[in-house]
Formats: sequence, C-alpha cells, structure tokens
Amino acid sequence: MAAARPCQAVVINPARPGCFLYYPQNEGVELPMEPHAAVPKRVVSKGLFDLGQGLLLEDLGQNLPWSCSTGTARLLLGPEHQRPDRETLVWNPVRCLDGLECHLTGKFLRDGPDERRRLRMVEFVPYEKLKAAVVPKYLLVRQHLVGLLGEPTLEKEPGDSLAGTFSRWDTEAYLVLWKVVSKRGLEHCVGQLWPKPLPGNYLEMMI
Repeated sequence: MAAARPCQAVVINPARPGCFLYYPQNEGVELPMEPHAAVPKRVVSKGLFDLGQGLLLEDLGQNLPWSCSTGTARLLLGPEHQRPDRETLVWNPVRCLDGLECHLTGKFLRDGPDERRRLRMVEFVPYEKLKAAVVPKYLLVRQHLVGLLGEPTLEKEPGDSLAGTFSRWDTEAYLVLWKVVSKRGLEHCVGQLWPKPLPGNYLEMMI
C-alpha cells in the first residue's frame, strides 16, 4: 500500500474537467493515494460538492456534468442497466450525495427540436432505504439531505395522506426535491436533482 501524504485541499483540475489536483502542505489531512481512496468522503462532499455544476460520483471521484450527452454519461458510469425510453438511462448502484448508494436515473432532454439530448435532471432512490416503510424512509433521507443542504426552503410534512409529502431545496443554481409519490396504488420515495435554469416542462416531470 502506498504511504499517505499530507494534503491541504483537493480541487477540480481546470485543464481536465472531472479530474482533481492535490495540493500538499506540511500539516493537514492525511490522504491515501490509492485510486478509489484518494478522495475521502468528507473532503469530496464538503469541499467539491456543487450541484450547480453536476453530480459528484463519489466512488469514482468524477463529476457527472449537467448538460452532458448520453455518450459522456456512459463513459463515466458505464453502460446503462435500463433504458425505458430514448430520454431515460438508469444506472445502479451509484454512490452520491455524501454517501447515499442509489438507483440513478438520468433524463436527457432536448432544449429545442433540433438540439441534441442533454442531461437536465437526475432522479435518485437510495438503496439502503428501499426496504424501510415509506415514512421512516422519507424522514431518514430528509435528515441526511438537511445535513448536506441545510433546512428545506419549502416542504409538506407527512399527514393522513402520504402522497404529496415533499421537501424542496431551491437555490439560484439548482433545485433538489425529495418526495413521496403514489404509483399503481403503492407509495414510494424518490428524489430529483435539477440544475438551473429549469426546462419549460419541469413541473410536469415533478408530478
């Protein structure tokens, strides 16, 4: 095993998007230099976490940039596990959002009839919470997101009817939605990540 060496910070390499530069110092965090351990989770999440630019793929130490093509997404994540339609690709498992292992669904939309499809939204469903009941699952992930993003800007707490329960984090750069939805009579939780500006039909896709 290679010896750890002190490192002051980890930043995105401007010459190679999605790659990182390591800046050493005499005293600081010890960073092991193996490929999959080179960026500790806390440094990644708190130092490089920027949903306005894309979604950090924590196991890979790579950023999935907004507006990327399906080809770029496949280079980063590998071949999709499902493709329900032309605009939807599904991968699993993917670790993101400060350690959540998720089913990840990318929505590649056209901004105009002559435009290429680009990544405009990501849906996430955390793996480890799949077997939990809906309310505990919703509250556990909400608490995790509060630790990462702060308190929601808008939310509807669980009541007599769980469907429609949501927490929403709305900033100038991105929108995050964690919600309970009902499909075929069954309720389940799903999250959505949207970069700004939002597409014109985003409200239809939030239902």
